[in-house]
Amino acid sequence: MDLSNSNIQTVLPKYYIVKKAVLDYIQSGKLKKDDLIPTEKLLQQKFNVSRITVKRALDELTTEGYLYRLQGRGTFVRSVKSANMPFSKKMISCSEEIRRQDMVPSRKVLIKKVVKCDYTVAHELRLEVGDPVLHFSRIYYADGSPINFSDGFLSLEDLEGIAEMNLEEQSLTHIVRNEYHLDIEIAEGSLEATMAQGKLLTYLQVDKGFPLLKIHAVSSYMKKGVQKYCEVVNSYYRTDSFKITLQD
Repeated sequence: MDLSNSNIQTVLPKYYIVKKAVLDYIQSGKLKKDDLIPTEKLLQQKFNVSRITVKRALDELTTEGYLYRLQGRGTFVRSVKSANMPFSKKMISCSEEIRRQDMVPSRKVLIKKVVKCDYTVAHELRLEVGDPVLHFSRIYYADGSPINFSDGFLSLEDLEGIAEMNLEEQSLTHIVRNEYHLDIEIAEGSLEATMAQGKLLTYLQVDKGFPLLKIHAVSSYMKKGVQKYCEVVNSYYRTDSFKITLQD
């Protein structure tokens, strides 16, 4: 089985290249439910990486629900349906959640520019590499204190003019639903615990190693009976002063 993919950019972390190659085979149907995936040794040889690198890639796919392990037998594929929906709840917007907790939301836009999407973003949004997307990153505040940093990409296919809109005054969800009349919802997502490091220390005003909740979400809407993927975002929440509501 050839898991190599020339479209994957070599600048990506090695573990991520392995992870995306295996994931591509699952989502394309080349690896089906309960199929045994290649061994760690074979993946090491194929991608010329260490065992630790392969283990990290497979551990993440297992955590995200794409794979499962049977001791002494190997690693197998879960059903694609369950893998694509790590949780089946719909989250409300960050701004709305802040208001629900009797606090005043505000935002600071750090990045807002149109760029050409790379392989990773194209894969998540079902676009072609090089298609234009809006890259945005923002810090959310509750009563003036930072509680969330979000970094994401938005497809411009049905959202002409959104790049010129003020993202500090309105949430993207509000803009898409009210200005473009598209019912945007989370289509795929995952939750994981992580620790603050790098720029997150400054953005969220926390110490290195502070526990955060990372939410990875891909949103979509229906248009003329077709599901269209429009946004992929990674959000990092402080865990000491904020709670997130999941609802049916």
